[in-house]
Amino acid sequence: MIEALRVLKAVRKTAVQARWIALQMIGNTIVSAPEALRDDEKTKVYAARRTAEGKTRREIVRCIKRYIIREIYRHLCAPPDLLRAD
Repeated sequence: MIEALRVLKAVRKTAVQARWIALQMIGNTIVSAPEALRDDEKTKVYAARRTAEGKTRREIVRCIKRYIIREIYRHLCAPPDLLRAD
């Protein structure tokens, strides 16, 4: 029983570290996003709309980060033949 608890603790610690590393990588991806993406007209319109709704800058940035990550995930999960631009 004690050995099982030790294994569980080690697995949990590893999972927490993996999650933290993934979040750091996502944060770095967003910070180093291409200027074209940061200055995109759709992004500016979205931010203006959210500001009019009463959202703070921090909330707007969080929503934009989630959008970017959803786009990256969609590209990662798409079959390779759908990603080719001919």
